[in-house]
Amino acid sequence: MIGDPDRKRVMPGGAMVLPTFLVDGFVHGSWSVKGASLCLTPFRPLAAADLTAVTEEAERMLPFLGATDLSFTFPNAMAAARQSPRS
Repeated sequence: MIGDPDRKRVMPGGAMVLPTFLVDGFVHGSWSVKGASLCLTPFRPLAAADLTAVTEEAERMLPFLGATDLSFTFPNAMAAARQSPRS
């Protein structure tokens, strides 16, 4: 499921739809592969348990995507300061 506020982030136009990740069945961010890195971009802060679950799932996807490392890009510096992708 996707809420209206996130729809424009996921569907930027030109019939494009960005790949997304879900938390409890709802879109919570997008992802991309840049070189050998899988980059996750949460749309809002994630609870610690959700961040751990997303990180673990992303790490399982690395071989399938041909990536070797994982990175997070947070919407703003304040969100990044409050979260770490690894506990």
